[in-house]
Amino acid sequence: MAFLVFVTLTALLHVTQGVLLDRHPTPFRHCCYGDETFQHGQVVLALQRACLQLVCEDGKVERRYLGEPGQRECCEFDGQLYPEGAELTAHCVTLECRDSCWHPLPAIADCCSRCSLYNDPHITTFDNHHYDFHGVCNYSLAQKGFTREAELGVYGDFRSCFGRASCIDRFTFVNDPHTVVALENGNVFTVHVNGHPNHVGPDKVHALRSAEKCHPVLAWRTPWGTSSPSCLTLFGSNRIMVQHCPHRMDIIAHASHTAELNGLCGHFNFHKDDDFTDRSDQVHPLSGFPLAFPTSWMTADQSDPVCLAPCRDCHKDNTTDPCTATIEERRGFHARCNATLFRLLRDLPHLAHHVDDCAFDLCVITAYGRQEEEAVAWLDRVLEIVKMEIFLHHHTDDLTFP
Repeated sequence: MAFLVFVTLTALLHVTQGVLLDRHPTPFRHCCYGDETFQHGQVVLALQRACLQLVCEDGKVERRYLGEPGQRECCEFDGQLYPEGAELTAHCVTLECRDSCWHPLPAIADCCSRCSLYNDPHITTFDNHHYDFHGVCNYSLAQKGFTREAELGVYGDFRSCFGRASCIDRFTFVNDPHTVVALENGNVFTVHVNGHPNHVGPDKVHALRSAEKCHPVLAWRTPWGTSSPSCLTLFGSNRIMVQHCPHRMDIIAHASHTAELNGLCGHFNFHKDDDFTDRSDQVHPLSGFPLAFPTSWMTADQSDPVCLAPCRDCHKDNTTDPCTATIEERRGFHARCNATLFRLLRDLPHLAHHVDDCAFDLCVITAYGRQEEEAVAWLDRVLEIVKMEIFLHHHTDDLTFP
């Protein structure tokens, strides 16, 4: 009897140990390839013209073909191979695979919405409310949820300019927790991915990479016409696109992000009334010069220690208009801007706010004591900004899109 009990207990112990071992399976082994180490399931090398990937499979580098061996001219995105002629259509623009390269089509899908920031800065939310904000810190422009550690988002640093306003300086695009892309206003075509520099040349769609690996973000230059500067488009796997131009940033969000994006670009849900939802999920009244709403979206990552200190008056809904010009002076600024932009905007009344923005810019420039030639140069900049806006308008499937 004692022997049977011993055998039974031993068997139970073995079963129990087996259950415990199943709960803690042996981790997959990494792969070594060249001087780099790759995790299980990670693409080691993609040979798109051969439709072949080398993939780490539990310590071994295995071949993975798309179709039959011998197939040619494939493209890759986010670790997947696509055959010649395939289209990526589940994003805000369509990418077509041709000759092993992705080619973006110009139209922006009508299910997407766009937030714009430009100059000093004027902001139009995803749901088309227009306002000015002149903070000089780092802010969440569009992030998932209300947390200070969002898994995806776009962030912006503003710096003081003209004494009474703030201008666009730097941006950060977080596609996922492992892909952080830094952009600078003065160097549009060089971006840093997890600190690693990537220069985006002309006539090609580039897959961005860090020192360790490629990342699921594509980048290409976007021309705005023969007289306008080129801009940079970032196409993320998270269905957010970023278009970065000199003195301008556009964030284009897919409808799949409805009701989950928040920040200075507003609460994205195709209704503007709750656009001024702050980080505590409180809705503030819409206005042209808000304060409590945008300051609530300051991030924990600040380069200026002053931005980490408590803000005494930031509980107020609104702040004052930085333009202190007389009514007659304002009319003069408005007339000058209208003369500059009328030819472009006469058939696009929904973009008339650009005239008001221009008049504000001239007001703060003049108040700062700048010379006439600087005002003329700024009007040239405003003209380019409006051309970019019109380009986006005409390349959106739904032409009622703001």
